[in-house]
Amino acid sequence: MALKTTLGTLALIAASFSSTAANQVYHAHLNYLQLGGNYVVTDSDLDVVGGSVEFQAQMTPSWIARGGYLQGEDSDVDIQVDQIYGSLGYIVNNSGNTAHIIEVGLSRNEVDVPTASGNVKLDSDFYGIGYRYWWHVARRWEAELDVNAWKAFNEDDDATDDFQFGAQLRLNYYFADNWGAGAQYKYNEDTDTFGLYVRYIF
Repeated sequence: MALKTTLGTLALIAASFSSTAANQVYHAHLNYLQLGGNYVVTDSDLDVVGGSVEFQAQMTPSWIARGGYLQGEDSDVDIQVDQIYGSLGYIVNNSGNTAHIIEVGLSRNEVDVPTASGNVKLDSDFYGIGYRYWWHVARRWEAELDVNAWKAFNEDDDATDDFQFGAQLRLNYYFADNWGAGAQYKYNEDTDTFGLYVRYIF
């Protein structure tokens, strides 16, 4: 009788474990610090090489913040480019395996151009809105797609479009619980950005 009871208990435990494993939900990596290298190609034939840092933090189950800084230089013409950006996002849905996020944000671009009388700095500021879709592709893989629209204000460069549309695709691979690496492509109406990065999850 004792043996039958023990076997029955083990069977129940095994069934419970199997059910839990089958229904296991993957949790999105929404809190991270990221360091990367970037290559930016512009419509004005600049080839900018530089680095970037980005963070993201989930403040509540529904709200998320993201910010970053990118700096690069075209050494052929000695032009330096700086970009800083930040956004606040609302998590519309997060099932664990997918997440839908709406964001509003600000971005500032600075370009230092050398002239005979010294460097001239061209600034342009943008505010925008975007949609981000995150999904768990495979066991250690996840992807992110951003689509956004920006409105320029307080710009020094008259050539800057008042409205700009963009998109970004990222593919991440996590080789440890707290560490990952990824690649990205970001499209804007006047730039194409390629990047590789490492990411620490907290």
